[in-house]
Amino acid sequence: MKPQVAARKLLDELGAPEVPVDLKYLCKLCGIKLYRLDGEGIDAMFLHIPPSPPTITYNANSLEARCRFSIAHELGHYVLSHRPISFSELFNGDLSRDARQEREACACCSFISSCVYAT
Repeated sequence: MKPQVAARKLLDELGAPEVPVDLKYLCKLCGIKLYRLDGEGIDAMFLHIPPSPPTITYNANSLEARCRFSIAHELGHYVLSHRPISFSELFNGDLSRDARQEREACACCSFISSCVYAT
């Protein structure tokens, strides 16, 4: 599915209006937990370590606009059914992603971000 179509489908399924969309509320509706990280080295990541719910962690030290972008990008991975980072990858520091999936998540993020307001 095209990233823009996946993003629009998510917004439609959740009954989200065209604009504005509260990004953190959108994550909550998807069952995604958001966690703020205070640190450096990573902007955000999408994790799912069952039986816990899916999570998006983001760097709270980043500028607000960067936080919104990072959350929307990681939400894009979720919407597109990309495989989340696993516990072993996290533990071993292997946080690399497929370039195609990154482009798709950015395209989805772009569409979602055009519909969000500051959270």
